[in-house]
Amino acid sequence: MAESVIYVKERRMILSGHLGDGAASSTQLLRRSNSEILLDLFWSAPDRIFTATELMERTTLTRVTVLDVCADLIELEWICEVATAGSKKNKGRPARRFTLSETAAFAVGVDIGYHTATVVVADLRGTVRGRSTHRFIDPDDTSTRSSHLYALIDRALSDAHVSRQSVGAICFGVAAPVDRTGHAPSGNTFWDTVDIDPAVLLHPSDQWAVIVENDANLAALGEQGRGQIDPRSSFVTLLAGERLGAGIVHDGVLLRGNRGGAGELAYLRFVNGVGDTDGIGLLAREWARSELADRGPHSLHTSLEATAEGPVAEDVFAACAGGDPLASDIVDRLGKRLALVISTLVGTTDPHTVIIAGAVAESCDPVIEAVNRHVRTYMAAPPRIVASKLGSDAVLIGAVHAALASVRSSALSG
Repeated sequence: MAESVIYVKERRMILSGHLGDGAASSTQLLRRSNSEILLDLFWSAPDRIFTATELMERTTLTRVTVLDVCADLIELEWICEVATAGSKKNKGRPARRFTLSETAAFAVGVDIGYHTATVVVADLRGTVRGRSTHRFIDPDDTSTRSSHLYALIDRALSDAHVSRQSVGAICFGVAAPVDRTGHAPSGNTFWDTVDIDPAVLLHPSDQWAVIVENDANLAALGEQGRGQIDPRSSFVTLLAGERLGAGIVHDGVLLRGNRGGAGELAYLRFVNGVGDTDGIGLLAREWARSELADRGPHSLHTSLEATAEGPVAEDVFAACAGGDPLASDIVDRLGKRLALVISTLVGTTDPHTVIIAGAVAESCDPVIEAVNRHVRTYMAAPPRIVASKLGSDAVLIGAVHAALASVRSSALSG
């Protein structure tokens, strides 16, 4: 799996190491190296319980070394020893067993969209312990977004029953390119709205590693970690709900570009038949409501309800699957448009798979069928096109993945 290339503002460990300060001796370096080897093994299988013998076999270290290093890691609280139940059948000394201590530190993942923001708190195994969501009443009011986000992080920590001192890293996913300073490039009104300053979102006493990354890139990392894709392959994750954004992975490596703009789709305004970065969720909703308004609230030509709020994308897709003619027409238009987007996006990167991600992924199978009907008009050999199985949490899963990677990379730093 590719290491995430992310902006880290500050990295300070909440659990101090004791493997030596200053100039290290060869013995200290060897001990640290052995500690890294064993800890990496625990990270690779966070749910597994290892016996000392298994650790010896997997690392080729001696029993004495394994037990000494495990004692160090227990003192640092990264692993714990699991009690062995007694058995009359087994004589002699019982096997010593060790596992990752999932509560040694916690990771916070934040998905900041234009309309909503969600925060999750996860343990070292990636299990979500707490969650909180906020919908911005006025998405364009940048003066209050920071205070809402600060409170949202507090609520998620409270829901998880996790103290701020126990957090090792936080990753913010934003709907904009992110450069090497952790900010969106200036000059785009939407990017300016969703851009954040992590310093005002955290308490001055927080000793957290801070990561800021593009949301589509995080969705791609989520697919690498827990999706349906070979993490070493070439693929594109396309967030397609309200706005289009792409995370591009080539041979297992996330592409970011000079200023974090790899996968940015602003160029679509120059593409005939597309013209903007509106996503299929937004367009399905707007097109359906416009058609219903034209036909009148009591139209007999569609099963879509002309309620005050109007149908959402999921309603349109479900109606299409049920044979509704209006919904089918909208889905076909969406499929043709998305096929054009995909053909321009992947023409120079040649991925094996395009993954349609975001909240719409759970219901967009009719759109993908329409894409596959139209895409050969623009490409002789189109990629495989599938819906993500991560649902609306794709960005959050990637954010937790990135935060945990940061915790792991500095686990033995003093």
